[in-house]
Amino acid sequence: MRYKAWEALLIERAKVRDLAGVVKAVDCLRAMPMFAGIRMQVVKLIAEANKMLGKVKAKPLEIPSLPVMRMIELWSDKHEF
Repeated sequence: MRYKAWEALLIERAKVRDLAGVVKAVDCLRAMPMFAGIRMQVVKLIAEANKMLGKVKAKPLEIPSLPVMRMIELWSDKHEF
């Protein structure tokens, strides 16, 4: 559900050529924890916004570098005493 809400926001902002609004939304997305699946979704969201920006003849956004979050093993099945 959240993905669709972000997609709707980005497309709506792009449709009215509110580049500052699109950038602000992308900045919010970049502040979230970024496991691989989330990074792929953010890239897809930016691509959708760029598609709409292209339709309204606005300059597309560059895909910014996205933070990487690595999984840390909190416990192990191995018992080392």
